[in-house]
Amino acid sequence: MVYSHSQALGEAGEWIRANLPGARLVPVSSTGEAALRAARDGGLCICSREAATRHGLPVVAEDVDGGGNYTRFLVLGWEDDPGGDRTMILAVLRDEPGSLYRFLEPLALAGVNLSMIYSMPVGGEWRYIFYLEATGSRLDPRVKEALAGARRRAVILNVLGSYRRIVLG
Repeated sequence: MVYSHSQALGEAGEWIRANLPGARLVPVSSTGEAALRAARDGGLCICSREAATRHGLPVVAEDVDGGGNYTRFLVLGWEDDPGGDRTMILAVLRDEPGSLYRFLEPLALAGVNLSMIYSMPVGGEWRYIFYLEATGSRLDPRVKEALAGARRRAVILNVLGSYRRIVLG
């Protein structure tokens, strides 16, 4: 058995198929939980070196994700960055065919690009919250107009704020 978060299992899929053919993959809530389960129940896990050390697991292989993966870190504050070039949005949509398409349409028509969209289930069957990162500041008239159109098509739309994209390294 190989325990890990579904994202990590996907990223390491090529390595797993090449080195552990036929292994049973067990998705869990986090890579930390994967290390705990591997230590407690036996098996392998895809996790950080820190999690392996914390649970007394030997590191069997490193760099199994195939490269090209990036972790995003955010610095949070109470005020918008007036020079921000990204805007973070939270939305809840109706559970009906086409609701995501209709929600995104005003953004597309205004030429607002989405650099990230992530969905998470929330309370109850088939209810999802969406986190979106749009290019441009929420203060930009084009973005502001697109968000107004999207807001009319959402159950909930909260603009979490705008910030500057910083690439390190």
